[in-house]
Amino acid sequence: MACDCPIIASNLPSINEVLKPDVNCRYFESENAEDLANQIMTLLKSKELCENMVSNNRVLVENFSWTQRAQIIYDFIV
Repeated sequence: MACDCPIIASNLPSINEVLKPDVNCRYFESENAEDLANQIMTLLKSKELCENMVSNNRVLVENFSWTQRAQIIYDFIV
């Protein structure tokens, strides 16, 4: 996410908490190589989709910085 690359991820509950399909990532079915290949091809064919994801991820990644995480913990304790 912080590397300015589009994300292709397994559709798992823990990942769904952070990423949203076609906003931050493309999901593929776990253990399904054909679906993974299809998602890669979708991104390769759509420069606009890739650019939108990268832009959205630049904003989202700020929520996961060490400074932001420390602030959340501090606010919880205090």
